[in-house]
Amino acid sequence: MTLDLLKTVIDGYNLLHQTPVMQSGSGPAWLHQQRINLIQELAKLLTPEERRTTICVFDAHTDRSPNTTDFVLEDIRVCFAHHHREADDFIEDLIDQHRSPRSLLVVSSDRRIQNAAKYRQAQTIDSRDWFDRISLRYTDSLDHATPTVNEIDPESIKNVSVMEHEVDAWVNYLEMENLFVTKSPEDKSISKPKDAPKLPKKTNERKTSSPSNRNKSTTKKASGNASKNPQTSSNKKSKSKTQNADESGIDPKILKRANRKLPEDGPLFPEDYFDGIS
Repeated sequence: MTLDLLKTVIDGYNLLHQTPVMQSGSGPAWLHQQRINLIQELAKLLTPEERRTTICVFDAHTDRSPNTTDFVLEDIRVCFAHHHREADDFIEDLIDQHRSPRSLLVVSSDRRIQNAAKYRQAQTIDSRDWFDRISLRYTDSLDHATPTVNEIDPESIKNVSVMEHEVDAWVNYLEMENLFVTKSPEDKSISKPKDAPKLPKKTNERKTSSPSNRNKSTTKKASGNASKNPQTSSNKKSKSKTQNADESGIDPKILKRANRKLPEDGPLFPEDYFDGIS
């Protein structure tokens, strides 16, 4: 990364002490791990473009171990003030040598660095405020992120084994559905055919008299005829009895058919049983 592409300059230790990344401890190895933790946290909160244009500066006069060499982690450049008394001097030189300092953002709560940035018309912000802003932006991006739906491969479903208890559950469910769907014998007897014929509204039906009226009319006719010819009616009755009845007064044709033995597997009455019976 060249100096002209630089967009954000971070006062490393100033930011580290004002963020929840800092943990208690001591020693060069512990301090090195705290720096790594800070860079990894920034890499998560910054965009890829912001990481490529960001530099984080640390003091180096108190720690001359091999861990203080400059390096790049997660596209963020980490520099140590080897040839400067402290990191403030190194950051001031970066601001002075930049060709377009107005495009710079200096992240530090140190008054000296803020004044140097303002002198070159660069933007400044407190370390804690800047960290809170990028943390809030990252949280909002997670809330508005659309969930990814994994597509199901049909081929992968074919070889999926079904558990025995799942099969039993489906069998019980289908049996219960069958109980509710099937009708009882009472429902079948009551049910009517779907396509029952409908009678027309107006029909030329003959008016039928009630049985009582018919009986009255027949009795009137019979009585009338009997009153007109009483002798002829009595003669006809006597002749029919002598010709067609025996001593018991029953028609011999009816007795002959009643005494007939029917086959066990045959119909209850033969076809000619009612022939000749008035």
